[in-house]
Amino acid sequence: MIWSHYPALPWLSVVALGMAFGRWMERDRKSAYRKAIITGLALLALFVIIRWLDGFGNLRPRQGSSWIDWLNTVKYPPSISFLCMTLGIDLLLLGGLGLADDWNRGRRISDSLARLGRVPLFFYICHLYVYAGLGWLLAPKGSTLVTAYLAWVVGLAILYPVCSWYGRLKRRHPGNPVLSLL
Repeated sequence: MIWSHYPALPWLSVVALGMAFGRWMERDRKSAYRKAIITGLALLALFVIIRWLDGFGNLRPRQGSSWIDWLNTVKYPPSISFLCMTLGIDLLLLGGLGLADDWNRGRRISDSLARLGRVPLFFYICHLYVYAGLGWLLAPKGSTLVTAYLAWVVGLAILYPVCSWYGRLKRRHPGNPVLSLL
């Protein structure tokens, strides 16, 4: 038996919502993107209401009235305010990118994200090494925010072609179990 303090049960609802949304997108993609934007806006409005009332849905009450106090929500276990905020933003981005693709304006953005999303475990493993190396090179004794952003951009510039290459390799060898795993 494996024991973990990770709260898996509350996240099952998020997984179920994602699966339901995926089925929805299979049936009517354009309608799903529009509804994602509407749902995202509704969730963000609900987030503001929940945080403003500072009661039900907040596992950590606000300590002050600054914007950072509003955004300081509880992720583990996920509070209702945290889920409304993050899922609202995610749905707005998903719907916006989807509609931009339909209008042929955002094709490059979503294609780039999809290229990284086709090799998620490979990207994850590579990013650990790339960013550890960049941290060692760029900021061995600490860093500033500017250095962190520079490392982030340089890391993506390194990871993007590597992940593109790996995606092409996976497509050339569809039956390879090792390539399929990563």
